[in-house]
Amino acid sequence: MRRLVILILIVINTYDVAGVTLDSTIKKERSPMEYFELFLSTDPAINDQKLNFATDKWNRFIAQMKDHSFSEAPNDVFIKSLFKNLHRNFLPEYNRQSNFGNLFTEEPTYNCVTATALLSIALETFNIPYAIRETNFHVYVLLPEHDMLLESTNRFGILNGSNDIERRISKYVKENRSSSKNDLIPMFIDKEINLDQFAGLLFFNLAVDYVQKEDWSGAMPYLTYAEQHYYSLRVFYLKFLVSARLPENQNIYVRYKL
Repeated sequence: MRRLVILILIVINTYDVAGVTLDSTIKKERSPMEYFELFLSTDPAINDQKLNFATDKWNRFIAQMKDHSFSEAPNDVFIKSLFKNLHRNFLPEYNRQSNFGNLFTEEPTYNCVTATALLSIALETFNIPYAIRETNFHVYVLLPEHDMLLESTNRFGILNGSNDIERRISKYVKENRSSSKNDLIPMFIDKEINLDQFAGLLFFNLAVDYVQKEDWSGAMPYLTYAEQHYYSLRVFYLKFLVSARLPENQNIYVRYKL
């Protein structure tokens, strides 16, 4: 296994696609609804009926929130109302293996990535400045102009004030550093990402579900989609390992296996 790790590190250090380096930002100009549809496309079971149902439900929600009066710009009261109503309408039950389409079923479920994706689209819709932070095992949202941290997996997950926010972020960093040491190739992830890259995370999570079932062929298409939106180290690394597990590449895997 040590030889496999060294080989991966060598390839990572030299690998690029069309001049795009690892962790480069891929940003396209999309409307909030275009991001919404992009995120829905990550649902393996998406079809026209599900797309129309989800779009109608989301549009009704946005229209209702627009009826909440606020002056020239959304204030803290509106943001808290938006967060509360997102949970009430779309985030009733946590399920780690949920995908974005599961937010729009008769019995909606969510996880950290899908809930934060929906929250980010809502903030984008109402022109509320925000920053999405990605760590090894978590994503959360900062609102710098409102001195808020939003933890989407908790319906009471609004932190106000710089001291509380700094303590929470320090907790994330500590947990992240500790957990990342157990990875095959330790990598510490703590950075801002955009909505296009977020689509890559949604596809990446789907791939991980297949990897956990040892369905290597099932994982590969989603890793390819993830790579197209978010050319990151974690995507590249997992794709490399999954490729080695494919039947046509078994001779490579056996050669470097412990």
